[in-house]
Amino acid sequence: MKTPVLLKTILDICFILLIISYGSLIFTYVGMLFFDFQFPIEINNNITTEFTWKTTMIVLANVIVSGISIYIIYLLRKLIRSFFKEEIFSRLQISLFNLIGQLIVLCTIAQFFIDSFANLILENRAKLRFTIDSAFDSSLFILALGLFFIYLGKLFRNRENLNKKTNSPFSYAN
Repeated sequence: MKTPVLLKTILDICFILLIISYGSLIFTYVGMLFFDFQFPIEINNNITTEFTWKTTMIVLANVIVSGISIYIIYLLRKLIRSFFKEEIFSRLQISLFNLIGQLIVLCTIAQFFIDSFANLILENRAKLRFTIDSAFDSSLFILALGLFFIYLGKLFRNRENLNKKTNSPFSYAN
């Protein structure tokens, strides 16, 4: 079965590249804050070079959401690796499905509020945008994906409970 190996490899590459870009992002922002580097930053299609406490909080919130997103990729890697080692429907897999789903939902909702707050601060007006994109980067699609992971966690928990009642472990064979 080659699909899990390909998925694991893609997630590993993605994780490494995200760690490198996140590290350079942190290095750049620290340089901008403490060493007075001045680079224009785009926040919600607004370019700013002026760093007030409000814009700094917006940038910091975006950095935190990006860090959580990288942690989600880490958890996905851990979940896929567990399918190689452990029996399927384990407690680890159930908790990882739930945690990944909850973090995806949290990031999606947090990003919505960050974008709304940024529009309020940078444009001095409240603006709510609701768009439905036809691509995979749609907020509704990402929210649905998070809810799907939570649902998978519940399915795995139900299967685990069924295995306990019947004393018939279902193991994943390579």
